[in-house]
Amino acid sequence: MPETHDVGPFFAHTVNLKPGAPFLHTAPTDEIEPPYRQSNSTVIKIWPGKGIVLGRWRNTWRSESDALYTAVQGYGNAMSTDAIRDRAHRFDEDLDELVI
Repeated sequence: MPETHDVGPFFAHTVNLKPGAPFLHTAPTDEIEPPYRQSNSTVIKIWPGKGIVLGRWRNTWRSESDALYTAVQGYGNAMSTDAIRDRAHRFDEDLDELVI
């Protein structure tokens, strides 16, 4: 997560954007370190491939695992918890076969 520049409950940071990103759009911002705050941020394209994110933090009282899971979902790379559980079980079974 990029380092945010905070002023009270407001923050700003830069972000890399895809080439076809719109000039102005909204996106979620989630902290992955305590206090695990959230924001529905505004992203402004300031240069091709670069943008500035502006937002206002909201306290959510989430646990670390909830905050991390939400942050990963925001980037569209999250696996469902069932898929994660299945992979963990398969790994355990493979490991049991390898250990004497």
